[in-house]
Amino acid sequence: MGAPSLTPQELRILAEIEQGVNDEALARRLRAMRVSSRPATWARRARRRALTVAGLVGLVVRACRRWEAAERAGRRTPWPMDPTRV
Repeated sequence: MGAPSLTPQELRILAEIEQGVNDEALARRLRAMRVSSRPATWARRARRRALTVAGLVGLVVRACRRWEAAERAGRRTPWPMDPTRV
């Protein structure tokens, strides 16, 4: 859900206001408020987090399988920790 888009009339009025503003810092901030055509920053961050979480889940699953395989084979578990006390 993004911000509502401006009507052509509102965009024209905003452009006129920006032209009349002499403060460059304020003008930059007003231009930055426009909706861009590229994906939102939060969407990129969400995808990055999703890939990170998926990778971590894969590592945990792999470690658990190695642990169980070591126990079935009668070998010492990969970590010196007793899983029953966790």
